[in-house]
Amino acid sequence: MKPSEECKIAGLDSLNELTVLSGKSRQTLTNWHYCLTVFLGGRSKVSKKMNKEIKMLGTKEHYEVMAEFEKSFRGRFDKEPKELWKKGRVYQDGGLNNLYKVFLLGYSLGKVA
Repeated sequence: MKPSEECKIAGLDSLNELTVLSGKSRQTLTNWHYCLTVFLGGRSKVSKKMNKEIKMLGTKEHYEVMAEFEKSFRGRFDKEPKELWKKGRVYQDGGLNNLYKVFLLGYSLGKVA
């Protein structure tokens, strides 16, 4: 799976959006994706992990991850109604919500490694 496809599965619009959010170049992110794919046995596990993260919504672990995110970043943490969380819309601020998606993606990859 291409890095851009993984980004879309994670709820981002494109790989370019991830470059803006992460501050890393497109080439760096593509290289990391290649390394993860090799490390994870020929196929990236991001999509499976994101599906597990959706199932994690509302659990103690999910709220712990949200609390850690809110400690790590600044912003208005007004939340969307919980029925929108499954669609990837947790925070009302779009930029903060996209940053949270990247944070969750990193958390998911950390659990895989």
